[in-house]
Amino acid sequence: MNTDFAGKTAEGIIEIADTGYGFVNLHDDRGPIYLSLSLIEWYSLNTGDTVRCTWRSPKEKERYRAAVDIENINGVRPLKIHEMDVEIYEDYYLYHLGDIIIKTDDWKRKGVDSVLGIGGDRRTKAPMLMNYMMNHPEILRGKHVFEPFAGAGPYGFLALKLGAKHCDLLDVNPRAIQFMNHTATLNDFDSTTYTIVQNDIETFQPLSSYDLIFANPPFVPTPPSLTGVLHSNGGGDGCRLTRILLSRLDNLLQPEGMAFIISLQIETVSGPLLVHDIDNLGLSRPVEMMRYSDCSVDFQLFVEKIMVGQPTQRDAIVSWHDDLQERYGAELKINWYIIHVGKKGFLRPECIITSFQEERYGKAYAPKRVNPEKRVQTLVDLEIFR
Repeated sequence: MNTDFAGKTAEGIIEIADTGYGFVNLHDDRGPIYLSLSLIEWYSLNTGDTVRCTWRSPKEKERYRAAVDIENINGVRPLKIHEMDVEIYEDYYLYHLGDIIIKTDDWKRKGVDSVLGIGGDRRTKAPMLMNYMMNHPEILRGKHVFEPFAGAGPYGFLALKLGAKHCDLLDVNPRAIQFMNHTATLNDFDSTTYTIVQNDIETFQPLSSYDLIFANPPFVPTPPSLTGVLHSNGGGDGCRLTRILLSRLDNLLQPEGMAFIISLQIETVSGPLLVHDIDNLGLSRPVEMMRYSDCSVDFQLFVEKIMVGQPTQRDAIVSWHDDLQERYGAELKINWYIIHVGKKGFLRPECIITSFQEERYGKAYAPKRVNPEKRVQTLVDLEIFR
């Protein structure tokens, strides 16, 4: 007789097979619990991890009990992972995350004015910073939020859905303004709770300062000879617009306010480029730059991929690369960062570099080893030459 044990919990040590699936070994009379590939990838589980899982009894023709979900990993309760569905239409996507709908361009659309997507073309987990917001709605309730470089407005509109009092959304792209208006209508947001502004970060003047800023600025290092895409072209070293935002934070933020900024950084032997700018800006706020991966990618590989995609611009690309090496050194790499700018008032604020913080963002978002060439090719294909 097959008794249903769904919802029961058990704790044991993971062993992952070469085929990708695994088992939670409990050393009891009923044997191990099967661990699916999807759960292993979802929570970034490894052989030797101690987990507590909920499980169900075997179905017909199944040999083992099966894990349903993971409640604890090495003594730490994993953050809830919010799933995101996508509806694909002829020339746009609708992403569904919890109760919110975000309209973006099709990833494959070519054009300088393309609106950046927030996921791929299939069901997936929410972007890391959005998942963080959904796990911590308390930081958003009743707050005034600003999303510059908003694109489709995913962070600002999600903040509203999670209880923010008001949100300003800013972008220079007229197409992005249209998409944000569509998203506001799709979600039936009260028009008094948000303001959509077509302007640039350098000249924008808010009516009042903000409690929270969520920003995903254009950050791809782009040779001056290439037009690039509005949502990705970060200037020659990728930092142009992020520098402008950082220079304005003391005016844009309330003293107790905070900012979260996504960035791709060129790294020198002494660290990411922005470290030197932050030191020179004289911010009266602490800054933490969290490296998304401990494995940076050689910048030379990035440059080579650009030249393959733009063979007629080879001389200009080589000149741009030579200039960067002359300014910053020959050993350049690239890596992704989350920049967290804290509250004002510290006498000697510092800029510190940290590794990925699993306790904040969740083990499921821990960086995985990915072929560097594949990472760079994806970046070049999707961000520069669309």
